[in-house]
Amino acid sequence: MSLADFFDTSVRIWRPTSTITSPLGAERRDYEIVLEPAAPNAAVNRPTAPLGDKGPGLAPIGERRIYMAPETDVQARDVLELVAGPDAGQRFEVDEPPTRPGNDHVQLRCRFWEGDLTPLDVS
Repeated sequence: MSLADFFDTSVRIWRPTSTITSPLGAERRDYEIVLEPAAPNAAVNRPTAPLGDKGPGLAPIGERRIYMAPETDVQARDVLELVAGPDAGQRFEVDEPPTRPGNDHVQLRCRFWEGDLTPLDVS
């Protein structure tokens, strides 16, 4: 049995390409697609929902672990869009640099993400 046998989700990877910061410190990012899936290319660990600091007190922060092939080009702050599979339609931001335990897969710690993935008009 290979790692790919566990993949049940197709993930499109978006990477921030530029950041625009307003004089008030608000930040907007532009994204581009770095991976368009041709087949299921990930497994999502669905039951993870640890508590974290969301403001006053602890609350579920929507964290998930996502596993992909070891050669996948993915970085911290990339946005993973689940385009097919049990959780299709959800988006996650890679929360920390990916780890490659045993060099047989890449493990991503992610949190739910909401935002606009359309390119910014910087003109």
